[in-house]
Amino acid sequence: MVRPKGFTLIELVVVILLLAVLAAVLLPRFLDTGDSAMTARLETIAGALRTGAELVHAQARLEGKLAGLDTISVEGANIQLHSGWPRGHWVRAIRYLLRLDNVSWTPPGEICQQTWCARAFQNSVPGAPAFSGRGGKVWPQGYEWSDLCGVYYINNEDGSPPLIGVTDVEC
Repeated sequence: MVRPKGFTLIELVVVILLLAVLAAVLLPRFLDTGDSAMTARLETIAGALRTGAELVHAQARLEGKLAGLDTISVEGANIQLHSGWPRGHWVRAIRYLLRLDNVSWTPPGEICQQTWCARAFQNSVPGAPAFSGRGGKVWPQGYEWSDLCGVYYINNEDGSPPLIGVTDVEC
């Protein structure tokens, strides 16, 4: 007697169950990539700020510009310093550290329409610890200044290294 070719009902049920278990285990990993990608982008910007600030500070040390307000020229850009570190000012300092395309200064209350938006020379920054100097923040498209989604840069204006961090609670 010739046995018909094909799968039995039990074999099909077992395969379906195995696929369901695999989907239940693997699907959440793929769905969470958006948050991870945003955090990675913010961490990259924070790293660029740290590196840029360290390079500018190294040049300020070489030129003896470690006290009070001063200016340093880096690749044709005049970067304003306070106590040897780039000042917490967007137009005069922070934008030169990042060199991001499509970054625009955005007033509070407006949703960022560009790829990245920025605001600086502030006495407080959403998501950043309290500070005594001046600070700023860079945040992605679709968010606004007050959202806890972005990278902050704080110059405490006391000679200590700037506070640079990521806040991604609301991303």
